[in-house]
Amino acid sequence: MRKYLLAIVACFVSTTLLAADPAEPTFRAGAATSNITPALGSAIIGGFLPIPATNVHDELHARCLVLDDGKTKLALVVVDLLGIHYNVSHEARKLIEQETGIPATNVLISAVHTHSAASALGEKHFEFPQEIDEYQTFVARRIADGVKCAANRLRPAQLGYTTARAPEHVFNRRGAVPVPSARSTR
Repeated sequence: MRKYLLAIVACFVSTTLLAADPAEPTFRAGAATSNITPALGSAIIGGFLPIPATNVHDELHARCLVLDDGKTKLALVVVDLLGIHYNVSHEARKLIEQETGIPATNVLISAVHTHSAASALGEKHFEFPQEIDEYQTFVARRIADGVKCAANRLRPAQLGYTTARAPEHVFNRRGAVPVPSARSTR
């Protein structure tokens, strides 16, 4: 009797599952960071002369965001570096495609352009093609690792936005332009 009851329940469950509407694609997002701090002694560029790093005040990261709408996956990466050479970006995108299935064309990698960190531009950053050095190889690997972690953390998400006026926080590279006060009638 138990066998028959179990068979009837199994038929009912499978029929119910087959008759159900397919699930709507869900917008999902996943985020991760990956440490890309170079070894002490690496050149900090961005000043008049490069100087060797003697301390780590703040570690450098690749900040990775993977988005998936059920049809297309894409990855956005921002690295805490003065710059990143095309060949490093190309190598990272190749690893990401191989290891996550996210097409290289769906990966955007940018640098914050800080003048207080190292660079992944390489010594001959104007040469194409160029062999990537040890640090550049490390950065490409860590970017791919970060995107992989972000992809593994995909969860349902909602997209939202807001706006605000905060001119006192956006004066980088404006020179001596005065910041308008809160009483300004502009």
